[in-house]
Amino acid sequence: MQIGVLGAVTAHRTDADPTELAPAGLRLRGLLARLALDAGHPVGTSALVDALWGQQPPDTAGNAL
Repeated sequence: MQIGVLGAVTAHRTDADPTELAPAGLRLRGLLARLALDAGHPVGTSALVDALWGQQPPDTAGNAL
């Protein structure tokens, strides 16, 4: 899978069917972009919560991931 983060966040399959996959929703695109920044490495919950909600995450942020 190839993730594009310049401009709109996009995902493209890299197998025989290179269809563009459009992640639905702003938060899902943000999550995908944040994971793509550390591709191949684990990203902790606190880093994801901070990237998606900033200084004031909801109480259920961990479960929302």
